[in-house]
Amino acid sequence: LVLRMIFARASGRLRIFSASVTAAAFLMFFSSITATRLIYRAQSPSFVAHLPRFLRDIPVPLPFVPRGAISMNLSTSSSPPSLPLPPLIGPDGAEISSQEVEKQLRGRQVALYFAAGWCPMCTSFEPSLIKFREAAAGSGNPVELLYVGSDRSDADQLGRAAGMGMSSVPFENVAEVKKHFRIWAGSECRTFGGDRRSGVPALVVLDKSGRELAFVPAEARGVRSLESWPLQDKNAVW
Repeated sequence: LVLRMIFARASGRLRIFSASVTAAAFLMFFSSITATRLIYRAQSPSFVAHLPRFLRDIPVPLPFVPRGAISMNLSTSSSPPSLPLPPLIGPDGAEISSQEVEKQLRGRQVALYFAAGWCPMCTSFEPSLIKFREAAAGSGNPVELLYVGSDRSDADQLGRAAGMGMSSVPFENVAEVKKHFRIWAGSECRTFGGDRRSGVPALVVLDKSGRELAFVPAEARGVRSLESWPLQDKNAVW
């Protein structure tokens, strides 16, 4: 009888403990779901829409949001400070003086084009990019593309830029531009690290002061990314 009483008490305590553990697990699960909703809502509104209704309707408790999650998201949306354009190389391989650069860019929208000749995504994207440039010029919104290469050599970069009719950032200056805008090829992560926002291809539209006006994520979205180009924004005209 004594053993039965001891066993009954132990079983009761075990059931209470199991119920407590289960409740704690459910609380942690729902807390992680709601915190994830809050973080991803700013980045992807469709995320919450695809959750089951009973999860969508759970109130979002702010204390469960990791500190810095929202501020981190806001900080990544801000553009880097302006970067003075380095000397440029024309499609013919000759260096362009600062006066000639100013004349060449005046009245045009200017964008840095990050790409490489060995990159299949880049070479498949470029025919559409060239057509976009031609269509923009035809609509009265001329565009100047400045090539920032991730090519293996200076000669490869110059050949690529010439083939597309683009001026280019000199081979010895491309590293500074890539690090400033945090865009480089995956093969360059060993050199520049992994703290990049995009690989290649990608474009950065510059305003008149040389500050980033818009980011065109061609690596992620391909030709559709050109829809985010602010062709009608007068701040983009130099």
